[in-house]
Amino acid sequence: MFVYAAAGQWDEVRQQRRLAADKDGNSPQFQMMMDHLVFGKLDAAVDAAERGVRAREPLFSWRFISCDLLFDPLKQRPRYLELLKALGARPCAPDLRWPVRPPA
Repeated sequence: MFVYAAAGQWDEVRQQRRLAADKDGNSPQFQMMMDHLVFGKLDAAVDAAERGVRAREPLFSWRFISCDLLFDPLKQRPRYLELLKALGARPCAPDLRWPVRPPA
C-alpha cells in the first residue's frame, strides 16, 4: 500500500486494502496498523499497535517498529513512545518524510 500511495495511485491503495482485509494472517493488528498509517490515521495506528503487542503478534518486533522509517509518524505520539518503552526499545530518530498524504 505504501508504494502505491507514494506513487499517488490511490485506487490501487484501496484495492490492496480490500485484499488485505479479506485475508487472515498471523498479525492482523499489524496489518491494521499499516492500513491506518497509509491513510494518515495515526491515533488508530497506535491503537492497533497496542492491541498487536498485547496479543503478541509476531510482526511486532521492537527492533522493527522502533527503527523502520515507515513508523516515523508514530514516533511523535506519546502512546507509541510508551509502547516502545514497555517493549524495552528506544525509537530511532524520525526522518519526518512520512506519511504520504491521501488526496482530500
